[in-house]
Formats: sequence, C-alpha cells, structure tokens
Amino acid sequence: MSIEMQSVQGQGFQSPVVDEYEFSAMENTVIESLAARMKYVGYATLVFIAAQALIGVAVARENPAVLVRVMISAMFTGAFAAMMLSASKSFSQITKTEGSDVAHLMTALGKLAALYLGQAALLTLAAVLTGFVAMLSLSAM
Repeated sequence: MSIEMQSVQGQGFQSPVVDEYEFSAMENTVIESLAARMKYVGYATLVFIAAQALIGVAVARENPAVLVRVMISAMFTGAFAAMMLSASKSFSQITKTEGSDVAHLMTALGKLAALYLGQAALLTLAAVLTGFVAMLSLSAM
C-alpha cells in the first residue's frame, strides 16, 4: 500500500491518496446521473437567460432601467450556469476514467463548492441591498 500526497485542483492543499479508490458500476451510475442532471440544469439555465434577455430588450423600449437589471441578472446567472456545467463535466469524468476517481471527485466537489460560495455571496449582497432599500423607503414616508 503506497501513500502519496496529491494536489487537489483549485483547492490549494494536498490530500493523501492511498491506492486510488475506484467507484463501482452502481456508484458510477449514481454519479453519472448527478452529472447529467447538473448538465441539464446548466443548459436549461442558459436557455432561460436567453429568454429573459429577449424579454428585457422588448421591455427596455418603455423602461431602459429594466434592461440594466436583466443584463446584470443574466451575467450572474450565466456565470453560475457555466460553473454548474464545469462541475457536471468533472463529475462525469469520474465515470469515464480509471485510476483517478478520488482526484476527479475532489475537483468536482471543489467546483461545486465554488458555485455555492458564489451563490451565497450574491444572496448576502441581495439581502443587504434589500435592507438598505427598505430603510430608504421607510425613511421617505
């Protein structure tokens, strides 16, 4: 049994790997199902963004501020969709390769963690801005 230190992509640390674990066929089926669902959500989100942008352009003739809001929303949502697709690809790699399942899993989990970190940061910012706008609205009354 050999123990070696392996860098985990995007995480900035090394993890010990003991004789690389290989997922079973049943485990690979579960992982590939997750990857496929993530891929679907990523592409469906991109389609939703395109539809939202078209509606924003149509409405912007009457209210240009709407277009700015739609484009900012599309930018963040598009970034999250791209991160979802990237994580999906990493999860799928687990099932398509041999001898590096744990390394691919750690990469996929790192990408998924980055996606949720971005969403948490954006939700926190939205909550702060909403509170600020509410305070301004109440003080104007």
